[in-house]
Amino acid sequence: MIPIKPQTIWIVNKGWVKLSTLSEKGEEVAIGFPGEQMPFGPSLTALPIYQAIALSDRVELTYLSLEDVSRSPRLREFLLSGLHQRLRQMELLLAV
Repeated sequence: MIPIKPQTIWIVNKGWVKLSTLSEKGEEVAIGFPGEQMPFGPSLTALPIYQAIALSDRVELTYLSLEDVSRSPRLREFLLSGLHQRLRQMELLLAV
């Protein structure tokens, strides 16, 4: 399990992470699979229940606070690129 805290963003440096939430029936629903250079965190979703689990034997992450991101144009640009990758990934998964 990867700790999810408010006002944080994780960046996957290595490995894969499974993001999930619970359906109205209490069943786990996968909502994403961020890989290298993809961000995730509670500030990037509108879902109330959010869980992150390492899928790979080795997962390396970088932690960012929203304050760090707000102060750095480079970080914002990097996050936008990673979010673009995640959006494309989700569109491909939804198309299946």
